[in-house]
Amino acid sequence: QIEAGIAPLLMLNKDFSMNQTQFFANYSFLTSDAKFVPYAGAHIQLSALKVQSVDPLTGNSTSTTKTSVGFGFRAGIRYFLTENVNIDVGPRISFGDQSSFIFAAGVGVIIGKH
Repeated sequence: QIEAGIAPLLMLNKDFSMNQTQFFANYSFLTSDAKFVPYAGAHIQLSALKVQSVDPLTGNSTSTTKTSVGFGFRAGIRYFLTENVNIDVGPRISFGDQSSFIFAAGVGVIIGKH
């Protein structure tokens, strides 16, 4: 079964923030009535990275933002709580100006028929 979707990602801390939107296509390896569904796929991503720094001598704050477009691969396993709601965990590797490797965990909601 092939599916397409959108996945937002947001990371925040005191000096760094990143938001990313991934448009993905996945292939699921089991039938639609399985509780555990492994998958593999690819994505195109839009990223914005913001770094904030403070000069220790002057106390002046500066902020730098960089945006990029990239692509990557994803895999994982979903555990379905209901027919349309699942817990999704798995690695994501992305290439581009802001290459990254993350292990993501989240809640997925299927809208429409699957």
